[in-house]
Amino acid sequence: EWGSVKIISWNLAGRTKNADKQADALTFRNPDIIGLQEVTEASWCVLQDKLSTEGFAHNIYSRHLIPSSRKLKTVAIFSRWPLVVLEGHFKVPYPELTLSIKLQTPSRSMEPSSNEIPN
Repeated sequence: EWGSVKIISWNLAGRTKNADKQADALTFRNPDIIGLQEVTEASWCVLQDKLSTEGFAHNIYSRHLIPSSRKLKTVAIFSRWPLVVLEGHFKVPYPELTLSIKLQTPSRSMEPSSNEIPN
């Protein structure tokens, strides 16, 4: 039995005013893993606070891994299960725009990524 895992990916486009509503929209869809792109520090604080209380206690924000980043909008992952960051998983010019993790769901091991590819 493989069981299902629901993953949502959303580019927030740097919006900060509606982070609370964005968190509500995400939890309404009942995902297991959330990958977000173009996350600002302000929206991260709101999303982490709200999503943590909704079962996403396991989360990572790439800006915290690379604090010297010149990018103001980076990526984040939220999970219902414990996660481990896979550093250097992708060789890219802006490592703060990609985030890879490893986690164990009740039915399988997974290595999802959240990536923002600038135009």
